[in-house]
Amino acid sequence: MHFEIDDEFLRQFEDQSLPLECWNHRAHLKIAYLQLTRFPFDEALCRMRAGIRAYNAARGIADTPTGGYHETMTQA
Repeated sequence: MHFEIDDEFLRQFEDQSLPLECWNHRAHLKIAYLQLTRFPFDEALCRMRAGIRAYNAARGIADTPTGGYHETMTQA
């Protein structure tokens, strides 16, 4: 079922085991959607912030003007 696949995708993001080659714009949107369907907006946003920062740190992705965590993009 799709729910099981979605739960696994979200789990991999949250425990930073999602392969880096899967971490793209589409994955960001899917994670945001999954968070928003499970939690109130403010909690989903906090989970996205923390999750992206944790994932990037685990993968050695630095915050730069052209990459890494971006608050405006996360909120959008």
